[in-house]
Amino acid sequence: MLMRRTDIARHVRHLVVRPHAKPGMVYNVLGNELASATVRRIAGAMVLDALKRFDWDDDELPFYEDMWFALRIGCVFLFWR
Repeated sequence: MLMRRTDIARHVRHLVVRPHAKPGMVYNVLGNELASATVRRIAGAMVLDALKRFDWDDDELPFYEDMWFALRIGCVFLFWR
């Protein structure tokens, strides 16, 4: 949705990604892969201009580790703690 609606994406300040949001859902590599690839693509397109906070809410690390690099390059106001 954020790639299709860049007019909305430019106003997102806090983005939380939960690849397995449903309770009792078993860990799925495909869900993690799709979520991290999507974040990487959106951040790389530089449409998250106002993003100040990003939370990866999952027990496992992102499948695509370069998602963090795309966030750092594409989101200039992102606060790293």
